[in-house]
Order: sequence, then structure tokens, then C-alpha cells
Amino acid sequence: MNANEGLKVASEEAEAAMGDDHFDGGDLCPACLAELTAGCGFCPKCAAPVTPTVAISPFERIFSEGYIYRQAVASPRKLIVVVGIWLVFLPVCLSGVLMIVRHVFFREMPMLHVFGAVFASVIGGMSLFQVTRNYLRRPRSSVEAPTEG
Repeated sequence: MNANEGLKVASEEAEAAMGDDHFDGGDLCPACLAELTAGCGFCPKCAAPVTPTVAISPFERIFSEGYIYRQAVASPRKLIVVVGIWLVFLPVCLSGVLMIVRHVFFREMPMLHVFGAVFASVIGGMSLFQVTRNYLRRPRSSVEAPTEG
């Protein structure tokens, strides 16, 4: 065995001894710090968008916006996020409820529209409930905590 082969074998043994806990210098996801593979637009662990091109491509942009809404509803840290979610989803919820009321009193809409109205009001209401509940249950830092005295 020559020196190059010996060095290659030693390098392979060192990598095998490290296991999955080593870092080979690749990119990390900014949201969850998972190691990213080359050429991926989204994190394979948390689905966060990790390249700027996912905000430009029409199909991938849908997934990027969905990730933003999911994060805002799941863990709102500031009141402005809660207000923004209310501004987005309250009209959705109210339009669904108004369409249902219109169907009940006037019978002007086909049933397919009623199903869409029920879906919109349920999705809007659930989003508003979850973002408000998660904001009120968030862990408070020492700066935000009210002082006694």
C-alpha cells in the first residue's frame, strides 16, 4: 500500500468514526439549523425556504408564503403579527359567514358555494383562534414581564 492509499483509508475511517454528528462545511437552515444539500430550495427538516429563488418562482412562492403563514400562526412573538393575521383572516371568515347567512335567508346560492363558504369561515375562524391563543400563551421574556410593586 502506498502513501496515498493509506491516507485515503485513514480519511475514510475518520469520517466513519464521526458518524452523523460531523459538519462538512455545507449550508445550514436559518430556521432549524439542519444541514442542507446543494441545490435545495427548502429545508428537508422544517420546510423553510432557504434560497431567494423560491420567492420568485410562481409554484415555489406558494409554499414560501404558506410557510410564513404557518410560522405566524404557530408562534407569534409580537402583537403586530397577531394584528396582521387578523387583518388577513377576518375578512375571509366574515365573507364565509355572510355567504352562509345569505343562503339561509334568500336561497340564492348553489350548494357548492355554500360548501366553499363553510370552508372559508372554518379556516378563517380556526386561524384567528390559534394565532390569538398562541400569542397569549407565548413564553414571556423578563423584559416583557410586568413588575410587581
